Amino acid sequence: MENQTFCKKGLAKVIRKGDYLGIPKINQIAYGDTLLEEAFISAQTKFSFPANPLATFQIKNNLVYKLHRHSDKIVERKLVLNLRKACNIQTSNRSNIIQNLKLLLREGVPYRIYRLDISKFYESIPHPLILEKIHTNHVLSPKTKLLINHLLEMHQTNGGSGVPRGLPISSCISELVMQDFDFKFNNDKNIFFYSRYVDDIILVSSGEEDKKRFLQYLRNSLPEGLTLNSTKKEVTPRVSPLVIVKNTNPKKIILSFEYLGYKFTVSDPYKKFDTNFRIVDVDIATTKANKYKKRISRAFYDFAKTNDWNLLKDRIKFLTGNFQVFNPHINKTKLAGIFYNYPEVQNDAKNLKELDHYLRRIVLAKHGRLAILLRPLLTSKMKRELLINSFIKGHSDKKFIHFSQSRISQIKKCWKY
Repeated sequence: MENQTFCKKGLAKVIRKGDYLGIPKINQIAYGDTLLEEAFISAQTKFSFPANPLATFQIKNNLVYKLHRHSDKIVERKLVLNLRKACNIQTSNRSNIIQNLKLLLREGVPYRIYRLDISKFYESIPHPLILEKIHTNHVLSPKTKLLINHLLEMHQTNGGSGVPRGLPISSCISELVMQDFDFKFNNDKNIFFYSRYVDDIILVSSGEEDKKRFLQYLRNSLPEGLTLNSTKKEVTPRVSPLVIVKNTNPKKIILSFEYLGYKFTVSDPYKKFDTNFRIVDVDIATTKANKYKKRISRAFYDFAKTNDWNLLKDRIKFLTGNFQVFNPHINKTKLAGIFYNYPEVQNDAKNLKELDHYLRRIVLAKHGRLAILLRPLLTSKMKRELLINSFIKGHSDKKFIHFSQSRISQIKKCWKY
């Protein structure tokens, strides 16, 4: 069994390389010792020394929380480890969900898709339910239970509800609360496929059920306090059994929907393919492609104001390529960009092509407001240099560009509002 104690030895196991980011190598041993000492004190004083550890910031319309002291983040990391091990909490992998969903959609049987969203997921989880789940677990250590309880109390004292959005421990708690619901629908014989990614649910049923009754059954099965978001509900018509069709152009599309940033388009196969499986095309969701278009436009409008050629070049490289980004809230770096954000997209995807066409239209435009602004600024050489960039190539070749964190901040500045 994993050691759940919050002694220095136990806390040292959750220290990462990223914790020393920006610390000169010569000072890292001393820094690590100080960090462990402060983390040990934080665990002993229940995060309370010397003041409330929770800080807030705004992302879109959501109030997001973070622990602003590094030592508190180490303690929280140990809490997450203890909770995951003791409660057997598994986090869904976005790529695995997309791959498995694609395989299921290829089947030639009738089915219906339910796309659902839990309303205000983190903020709606009631504390009594959390405490019941935690305190009835006899594997979880008393100290772990005490620290989780105290963190939730501090959040509540500050006017927060549910669990603090943005904290890794909140993600872990939400998975614990949803375990029974996930098990129920994963093992329902009338459901071909079930998956949930945070608050986004997808179900593939046989299509024989009564839609209204099934949705009510699903609502009633949610943990106490949680409800479905009626504005984000999507239920497709029941797909008929597979029909092999004659070669047609365009394809005979029988179903199209978006999930987790991807667009799925399902078609019946042509006779020449000699197959009993449907054709499933996976693309970037149109909503995400439109977001890329807005960023392309804003990059050029900002260039028209500043005439900063190097910044424009970097923005287009950033959008069409891949890069490494540091997330200060979780103290980790990750790979991001057109491929790493959408690895399951096909290289010939329609929206990838459309993004290349959109970029080309802006660069070569002769009419319109933006074209008039760019005319005296963009030379033929500059246009050629911009058009070297491609969303299709960035995705297929996994083209990687290195940017410093300060440069990434400059690049993103014109997209913040």
